[in-house]
Amino acid sequence: MTEIFKGLAHPSAVCDPLICCLYDYDNPPPFAEPMPRAPHPEVGQVVGGNFAEIVRAAVALKEAIHDGAIMVAVDHRSRCTIAGWSYRLFPPPAGIPTPANKGSAFNSCAAMSFVPGVLALYLISKGSVWRFERGSVDRL
Repeated sequence: MTEIFKGLAHPSAVCDPLICCLYDYDNPPPFAEPMPRAPHPEVGQVVGGNFAEIVRAAVALKEAIHDGAIMVAVDHRSRCTIAGWSYRLFPPPAGIPTPANKGSAFNSCAAMSFVPGVLALYLISKGSVWRFERGSVDRL
């Protein structure tokens, strides 16, 4: 999965920043809600090697799509599918220190990584890819 998200961080990036929230299919996270978009891209696509093309098509359909998190449901077979576009994340405070000057997307991802049901978040910004898992932050 990491390689898929790393593939989005190149000079001709689809959009910047981009947040992807992976969660347990059977346990959708609270503290996330869709923002209204029209037109609205399809959901249900499998996240795989063509993920950049799926995101590119969604952004071409409605540029504001990247203005929120892409929600990715992970089922019991570890299959990842797009469950939603352009979600606002509003996790409760996690009470963990984060590096200074990283911005709201970074801090929201760090806090959201503690929410029950959330498996990981990926933040692609300025050519960097960050993975957040239960408070652990890794630059990939």
